[in-house]
Parts: sequence; structure tokens; C-alpha cells
Amino acid sequence: MSDRYRPLERAELSEFCAGLDDAETLQQRLADNIDAGTVRPQWCWTAYDGARPVARHHWWGPRGADSPLVFVPLDSTDLDAAVGLLRHATDRLQVDEAWSEITLPVELDGDPWTVKATAVALLEGGGFRFQVDRVRIEWRADDGVPPVGDRLTFRPAADYDEADLVELFARVADGSLDHSMHEGRETLSDVDEARKRLHFLQHYPGVDDNFVVGLDSAGAAVGYVAPGRANTSGVIAEIGVAEAHRGNGYVHDLLAYGTRVLADAGLLRVVADTDCGNTPMRAAFTRAGYRVFARRWDWGWRRGITSD
Repeated sequence: MSDRYRPLERAELSEFCAGLDDAETLQQRLADNIDAGTVRPQWCWTAYDGARPVARHHWWGPRGADSPLVFVPLDSTDLDAAVGLLRHATDRLQVDEAWSEITLPVELDGDPWTVKATAVALLEGGGFRFQVDRVRIEWRADDGVPPVGDRLTFRPAADYDEADLVELFARVADGSLDHSMHEGRETLSDVDEARKRLHFLQHYPGVDDNFVVGLDSAGAAVGYVAPGRANTSGVIAEIGVAEAHRGNGYVHDLLAYGTRVLADAGLLRVVADTDCGNTPMRAAFTRAGYRVFARRWDWGWRRGITSD
């Protein structure tokens, strides 16, 4: 192992966070994520110049993942060291694909290339390539819980065979405006792309029994919603309506149900993300009382394709 690039030992968590912005909050969040299995000590890396840390990052992944999926840079006083650390960790952790994001508050004008040029240089130096711009949206308890209509009944996804769920997920991707679904189908079959998203949700923190399929009055599965948790907030991890059932407003019923489940669990804030270009989904969140609080730009990495 390189003396310059080192992963975290659990006992070093406070040292790993020392000197970072809001270090105490970060330390608690990482500790919680480690307990939840979505961050591991060996997924937290530091680059050193002698004894001095010059770059730090960690990775995130769903519970039980063989390797992480999300790269989270924390700080860097040496861009070359940060790029070297990213490339070193990617190899050591045997990452096959990953994504990372740069988020800016909605009130801040500009984009990452002008406001966060060093962060962009780190990602692109590590082989990441820009994919899509998105919005981050939130619902707060003070806004009131959207009413759940009676057009749909909701059945736990766990009651279904995997093959049936994969079929539903594939039908949701048909004709979707979601960039990640299209991007996934560029390298995977429709079935494999659907199975990949399903497995991700099944291991997402807090989804468990909250993950439901919506059924219309004839008993047909029209879509699904997967409410989960992101630290102290709720999250709509994924929501979708099958292509054959679009145009009936079922997304409003699914979103209202998912929001109510999280509100009933005592969560005062629910967050979600959707592509800027997915105007129907953005409108559905607006109708449910969600408001944009940040812009998000996603970069992706895949071994053998985006890396040198």
C-alpha cells in the first residue's frame, strides 16, 4: 500500500474529519453511515504530503454492495494528489462504475465549470465524464402532507416475484425522460438495466417495507414508489409509472403515498432529485408541495470506457 494514500481505520474517524468544514456533523454522518453499511472505513481515503493531509474523500454504496457506487470528495489542497488518490482508490476498491455530483444552492448563479472549477478538474482528472444536470427538491412538514387519493391500492413490493418487478421496472423505463435509464440501456439489456435499478432500491437504507407497487381498480400494476432515508431526511429514492399507464395522473397518487409514509414515520423533510429536462416529473413534485432548493450536476465513470 502506498504510504501517501491510506484508507481509514475506524478509530481514526475523528482524525479523518479534523479540519474539514462542519467536521463534527460530518463525523456523525459518516459514523451513522458506517453503522448502516452504506459507508465503510476502507471506503474513506486520505492523501498525505508527509504527515499532512492534502486530499480526502469517501465513497457510498447500498448495503451489501461488493464495491461502492458514489464518489464524495471532501477537501483538496493539492489537485494532483486528489486526482492520484481518486485513481488509486478506484483501483484498490475494484470499482467498475460510479457517479459523483456537484451541487449548488438554487440562489447561487453559475455552474460547476465556473463556480467549482477545481471540483470539475478533480472529477475529469479521475476519468469521470459529465452526464446530466438535475434539480434537488424538498418537501417540509410545514407545507402539509399531500392527500392520497383512492384510485390506487398499494401492495408491498416484497410480495412480488423478482421477475414481475423486473418486468414492471422495464416498462417504467420504456419512453422515460430519465437520463440514467437511457444511459443504462446503452450498455445493458432492458431487463438487466431494470434488474440493476431494482437491486439498488432493495438495498437502499430505509426502503424495506415502504417500497410499494400501485394497483389500479382492475388490479393492474401501474407503477411504484420507493420511500427511503438519507441520514435525517426522508427520500423518494425512485418513483415511476409504466408507459402504458402514463397520462392518468397516477404519479400524483404514488408521490402522495410515498410522502405520507415518510411523514407518518416522523420525518420533517423529504428530498428527491429529478432531471432538469424531465418536466412532467418536476411538475408532479411541484403539485405535491416540493420546492427546488439546489441544482445538481452528475458525472459518471465506468471502467474501461471513461477512464484512461
